[in-house]
Amino acid sequence: MSAEDLPAVIACDLTPCGADRSYLLKHLHGRLPAAAFLSERDGRVNGYVLARDGRTCAQVGPLIAEDTETAVTLLRRALNAIPGPVCLDIADHHEPIRIWLDSRGFSPVVAFVRMVHERSAPYDDPGRVFVIAGPELG
Repeated sequence: MSAEDLPAVIACDLTPCGADRSYLLKHLHGRLPAAAFLSERDGRVNGYVLARDGRTCAQVGPLIAEDTETAVTLLRRALNAIPGPVCLDIADHHEPIRIWLDSRGFSPVVAFVRMVHERSAPYDDPGRVFVIAGPELG
C-alpha cells in the first residue's frame, strides 16, 4: 500500500467503522508501511491491513475486509513483512482466523469485553472488522 492508496483505503474504512478515521489511518500507515497492504476487487478496495511498531513488538491492526478469505490473505502478508514479535487484537467471532493464528503459534494473552450503554448494536460492522488497531485506538 502506498500513500497514494490512502484515500481509497479511508473510503473502504468508513462504512464498517462508521467514523472518519482518516487521521488514524494515515498515522498508522506511516508507522510501519512495510506491513501495510490492501486488496482490490472489481477496481475498488475491499480490504486492508495496517500495523505499527511498538516498544516490545509490532501490532497488526486494523484489518478490515469483506470476507474471511481476504482477511487471511491480508493478515498473512502483514505477518510475513514483520520480523520479530507480533501481537494483534482479533474479534472472538472470527473463529476461522483465530484457529489459523493458533496453528501458527499465536496464543491469547488478555481478553477484554467491549460494552455499550443505551445501545443494542455495535458501533462497527462485526462482519468486516477482523482486527482492531488496539483497544486504545479502535
